[in-house]
Amino acid sequence: MNWLLEPTLRHTQIALLASLLAALLTPASTAQPASVSATADLARPVTDSSYLTVSDGKLVYGGQDVVLRGENFNNEPALSCCGGPDISLINVNTADYEQASGVLGENVIRFGLDYSWYAADRARFFAVVDRQVTWAMANHLWLIPVMYEPPGGTDGGYGGQDGFWSSAPNQQALIDFWADFASHYQANSTIAGYDVFNEPAPPSVAAYDSWAQGVYDAITAADPNHFVLLEVSSADWDLPSVNGDRILWSGHCYAPMGTEGCNFPGADPSNPTKRPFLVGEVGAPLSQGTAYVPGDLADFNQLGVSWVHFVMHESGFGLYQNWDAGDFSAPWTEMIQAVGAATAGTIKPGYGM
Repeated sequence: MNWLLEPTLRHTQIALLASLLAALLTPASTAQPASVSATADLARPVTDSSYLTVSDGKLVYGGQDVVLRGENFNNEPALSCCGGPDISLINVNTADYEQASGVLGENVIRFGLDYSWYAADRARFFAVVDRQVTWAMANHLWLIPVMYEPPGGTDGGYGGQDGFWSSAPNQQALIDFWADFASHYQANSTIAGYDVFNEPAPPSVAAYDSWAQGVYDAITAADPNHFVLLEVSSADWDLPSVNGDRILWSGHCYAPMGTEGCNFPGADPSNPTKRPFLVGEVGAPLSQGTAYVPGDLADFNQLGVSWVHFVMHESGFGLYQNWDAGDFSAPWTEMIQAVGAATAGTIKPGYGM
């Protein structure tokens, strides 16, 4: 979320979360979906056409142009910013994937990560993420992992990143993480691509350009099959200058499209200059109502711009106004309807079906 543009709302969310921590969900179930065995081969060999790829400014899957339409699973209770770091507090289970695909009609999940989970226990980290990938695969969803909490600390948005950007070792640690992550999933077609840094706030354009090129090079050296997501930074509210042909460009949206808070980088704030483009977060809080969101989603679909709604579970922006995995007892009906209406005709990964 663009917490720089919504500081009051963000503070409210953190306060609400703090009051709910004592009642948070127990660790997400380890049970596997009935349609996928516990020993599913996540790294099975696949043909090139099984991957979601970047081609001529579009996302392509099996020869078809694809627009991603999905949901953010932030995992806020498990993140360093908001109660963690504790990987056992991830507030997602298999029912959430079933809801995203079967009820909302979505085709992608943007899945929040914390570097501290990996640093604490690499084996457990990959076991937990492997389980999420299995649930996504079972429900015909792509998964885009996104780094919310890099080494050096952050508040999850455009602030609190000095400990990362002022430290060459921390910057290299995140590059090394993504190289390892990409190597682990390089033969897995459920993974769509890697969103390497949520809402980066570098000290300069040059600093971001240099780091973004380094992480792109490391990922593509380790993984011949997936693309890299690079987001708008607050250094100049523009995309980084990176050489490469496997890039999905990205920004966030919390206002009517084409206005401050939801303008595309480049010459035309209402139409992205660089493509393909993903609006990685688009949403509004319950207190504001659906507001501009239905119009934005319709505009994105018309432009062929991918989007991911913010967020599945949260007291504030959530489609379901709670923090618990698989709990759909507090639906925000109007926003659920708006999101569901915008997913009509969505192409999903078939996995041989």
